[in-house]
Amino acid sequence: MSETNLKPTLHLIQKNLSSSEFDLQINRMTTNSDQLVFMGDCVFDLTVLNQSINHLENLTIYAIDSDLKARALTEHLSQQIIIIDFEQFVSLTIDANKVISW
Repeated sequence: MSETNLKPTLHLIQKNLSSSEFDLQINRMTTNSDQLVFMGDCVFDLTVLNQSINHLENLTIYAIDSDLKARALTEHLSQQIIIIDFEQFVSLTIDANKVISW
């Protein structure tokens, strides 16, 4: 297996999604090692998607700290969400096999 196949796909969530849309897209577009980053106004969705996110055991889910703080959403998030800064976000994009925006 090549090194590229070992790297995850990074999904940038930039579009507001309902719980049912999110669940459908997750099933269609992701594999077990993928990573999701919620950014911009989509961090608002994290409060609605808590139940869906709590069922995702194999995906790594991130949210950008400055986006959360700008929208006063630093609390009431799923324990599975990893809060990252912009430098960490850039590292994720560099380390990813490919980056997909939704």
